Amino acid sequence: MSLRLGIDTGGTFTDYVLYDSQSRRVSIGKVRSNPYDPSRPVVGLVQDLAADPATIDVLVYGTTVATNAILQRRGAPSGLITTRGFRDVLELRRRDRPNLFGLEGSFEPLIPRDRRVEIDERTRYDGSILRQPDPAEVGAAAQYLKSKGAEVVIVSLLHSYANPANERAIREILVAAGWPPDRIVLSSVLLPEWREFERTSTAVVGGYLMPLVADHVHSLQTGLRRAGCHADVFVVQSNGGLVAANLGEQFAVNMILSGPAAGVVAASSLGEAARYHDLITFDMGGTSCDVSLLVDGEPILREETRVEFGIPVRVPMVDVITIGAGGGSIAWVDPGGFLHVGPQSAGADPGPACYGRRGEAPTVTDANLVLGRIDSRFPIGALDEFDEEAAFSAIKTRVAQPLGLDVYRAAEAILQVVNARMTGALRQVSVERGHDPAEFDLLAYGGGGPLHAMQVARALAVRRTIVPQYPGVFSALGALLADVRHDFVRTVNWAWKSVDAVHLWAILDEQRAAGTQLLLAEGLDASQIEIVYAADIIYEGQTHTFRLEGLERGWSIADLKRQFMSQYLQRFRQLPPSATSLRLVNLRTHVRGVRPKIDLLALQNEPAQQQRNAINESHKLYFDGRMLEVPVIPRSALQPGRREQGPLVIQQVDTTIMVEPGGCAGLDDFGQIVLEG
Repeated sequence: MSLRLGIDTGGTFTDYVLYDSQSRRVSIGKVRSNPYDPSRPVVGLVQDLAADPATIDVLVYGTTVATNAILQRRGAPSGLITTRGFRDVLELRRRDRPNLFGLEGSFEPLIPRDRRVEIDERTRYDGSILRQPDPAEVGAAAQYLKSKGAEVVIVSLLHSYANPANERAIREILVAAGWPPDRIVLSSVLLPEWREFERTSTAVVGGYLMPLVADHVHSLQTGLRRAGCHADVFVVQSNGGLVAANLGEQFAVNMILSGPAAGVVAASSLGEAARYHDLITFDMGGTSCDVSLLVDGEPILREETRVEFGIPVRVPMVDVITIGAGGGSIAWVDPGGFLHVGPQSAGADPGPACYGRRGEAPTVTDANLVLGRIDSRFPIGALDEFDEEAAFSAIKTRVAQPLGLDVYRAAEAILQVVNARMTGALRQVSVERGHDPAEFDLLAYGGGGPLHAMQVARALAVRRTIVPQYPGVFSALGALLADVRHDFVRTVNWAWKSVDAVHLWAILDEQRAAGTQLLLAEGLDASQIEIVYAADIIYEGQTHTFRLEGLERGWSIADLKRQFMSQYLQRFRQLPPSATSLRLVNLRTHVRGVRPKIDLLALQNEPAQQQRNAINESHKLYFDGRMLEVPVIPRSALQPGRREQGPLVIQQVDTTIMVEPGGCAGLDDFGQIVLEG
């Protein structure tokens, strides 16, 4: 037996997909997350799912540990050593504001000012060194930061991307002074790219997360070994690729969008298999809603993402927008009498009121339960039954009475507010990126996505919504579908007349060798490795670069320029009005280790999971001021070529699908549910 286990740990549930590569059968489900030790549910699943944990060959893990550490400020106390005059770059930022037109706002950097130290050193933009660091000054800085409680030191010097010698010298001095080598982060190693604020911010985030990620990965691997599982363990990165867990500490900054990125990987794989090429992904879980866009089947990668206001991270990430709108999002009425939903969440403990675990705050899940959109007898996750009375009481006390509404109207209002927030996020990832949502299909997944999909699709004028076979555990499935990936970048900042092909390929070959070495260390074979080269180019005087993908070794510098002009015209339809000479800014290499693929359309459910919820009956559902008698059917009752008219509730083990009045549901040729209307 050869088993692969995909895990996605969220704020409320930990989802799993266990895949048997011989029989092609899958077992899926959800267990309650542990916010205090996220690795415990994973170890518990390994013990429960496999008769012999040693038969699990591969475990792939998506996690929100890194994201939550930043949002909740639970990272390691860190110190910064930087060039004199640049101590405050983290607070100066780009002189932006939390609210563009607001007069108020606050910002707290990850490293306070009393743990940011300046030293006398200087490297010029061309890499020449004007002043080397003084060992005595660096040693004093190290002692000072220790006295302030710093556990990690980040070294980010001006222009270190052009020449990292001074940063390396400081590292040697710190190590000689007794600082642990694995608690020193150099910006020139993590991000050898221009723009001192973004480079410093990225290095700070990496150092801030490093000990937490290291402890988490160690706890996970120790628990797995004790359980008798010796699988190869990988962690999902924000770029949609994987990294071996034992290297996770080095790549902590790449794990910020770990879970959401896995869902987009699954969306891309499904789109390719089932011929859905342009998709808006809509992932509504227990704590958050994550949305993204696929154009021609490919996820959009961003080179920079803002974790929260004032904290940019400049590493490749799948373009995902996340808002605090999930099943556990709390509904509350402000002193002015306005209803809000989220971003606060009931999480896994205590959870929504209907979980019966002392939770008193009304949530989106409670509203869906009160309205009859989900059945109290068939909750998802490790619950026996929902407590309808607790949900009814919470909404009545906290929402209905303050607003002067009956409980059903209050529950509908909760859904209207949360749907409006999620629709706004979907517009942001589509309309604000220059795409018309009506030209895309909506792919709904997560435990709550299929419940809300039709309402948000109608608000966006999206004609067709796709619900995959395993929507509630789709991100866990995506973890199993991802390849191993590493991205490299280096700023060269060459005027076009000084671009030299030999020097250019020497840098790209150095990046390729570093990536290949990592992949071989992660257990991949050389035959599984794919390389893509790219260059960032600008016209002189421009600020934002244009990415030229697919550099080929045989190209001359003239070929490089010709390809750039062609792709630039294809993208923008015209050249700049006063086109000047070009400048080559960055060289990039993407190294991918291709893992064995899974045929999504050939997966088979375990028989026990096929039969669960296999009932046909009617159910009372409150919709738009009316109580309706609505059919409830299992997903297995849907037949190819036949459409079921709404209103209708479709149940399966990992989610509930709501077909609104005036809509219909059917199956496509590949077994995915298609909602229209």
